[in-house]
Amino acid sequence: MLWQRKTKIIKIHHTSRPHGEYQKTQPWYKERSDKSRHKLAGTFASLNSIAGTKGSLVFPLIIGGILLIFLCGCNAPVKSKLPTPMPTEYLPTAVALTMEAGKTLFPPLKIDDPTHTPQPTQEMSSPTETATPQSENTASPIPMTPTNVVASPAAVSYGEVFIPTAEIEIRTPGHLSRVASPIPVYAILKPGYDRRVRVELFGEDQRILVRQIVSIPYINREGEGILSVNLNFEIPGTAEAARLAISTEDEYGRMVALNSIPLILISIGESDIIPALDMRQPIFIQQPTPKTLIQGDTVMVSGRAHPDGDEFIMIQFVGQDGKVVGKRVCSLSEPDASDYGLFMIDVPFTVTESTPVLMIVWQSQDGFSNIIHLTSQEVLLSPK
Repeated sequence: MLWQRKTKIIKIHHTSRPHGEYQKTQPWYKERSDKSRHKLAGTFASLNSIAGTKGSLVFPLIIGGILLIFLCGCNAPVKSKLPTPMPTEYLPTAVALTMEAGKTLFPPLKIDDPTHTPQPTQEMSSPTETATPQSENTASPIPMTPTNVVASPAAVSYGEVFIPTAEIEIRTPGHLSRVASPIPVYAILKPGYDRRVRVELFGEDQRILVRQIVSIPYINREGEGILSVNLNFEIPGTAEAARLAISTEDEYGRMVALNSIPLILISIGESDIIPALDMRQPIFIQQPTPKTLIQGDTVMVSGRAHPDGDEFIMIQFVGQDGKVVGKRVCSLSEPDASDYGLFMIDVPFTVTESTPVLMIVWQSQDGFSNIIHLTSQEVLLSPK
């Protein structure tokens, strides 16, 4: 009766799930189930015999191990689905869109070239006369190698004003450094005629403490070289205010560039060298441009200068023979956001024929003769 009831129930479920329940109604299915039950009963009997011989704790351990295996199998990690790779034909489009987005978010900066100068209408003819510069005692510089020559930093822009890098960059010592003898001097510059540079140390009463003529053995493609020399000095007191000046001259003995910094000389103690921070050109010319032909009897000269010295600027036109054909003194305006003042003035000159001259602009301190910053450029003057 029990088997008939089960069969009846299976027939009822057979209507809803015919495939699974139909197999249970077959005679072969019952025989296979009986065999499985007999094997399971034999397994439990073997386990009971082991538990009886080995102790009461063996059976629970075996059951726990079987359950642990089943649980680990159920909790096996599921392999995560990887993202579908982009088709190959869409890669160029994706790269192009990414680059376009980068241009929109970070537009390129427009930087004007401050070193660019307009081409002159007429250039000066090369000089034919030569003059021998004044001879002075020379000092042997510290040995250098061509690899020491480095490029100068770029110019600094303040709005529409471009301040170029100093023609003579005094890297060591810095402004108002306390220095003992000898003074390590390191600068980057364009040497003058025959690759020579003048190094001078002035005391507080404008007396010359040291003067050396140094030859620069190596220069780079831009014509720049490294000045590296030690200056030995002696002072009567414990400390004294001084100024270190470095200058260059052309083949006619005319000063082309000069830069200087104030120092404090000490005879006792160790040096306290301050690093140089400002490498900008202290004074520079904006008009006229180099090697420009100027006709008439006056020329407009303008530029900017850092207010380190007196409030006036001296301008001169010096010929190859050393004769001054024009000069003027103008005042320096108040500094703007760049800390530079503006000078602008018409300078008269007198020439009878086309004359190449060197336009020299300088700034002094406590008198015209105490030059602290100087710059120059060549122009061609011609009468009307």
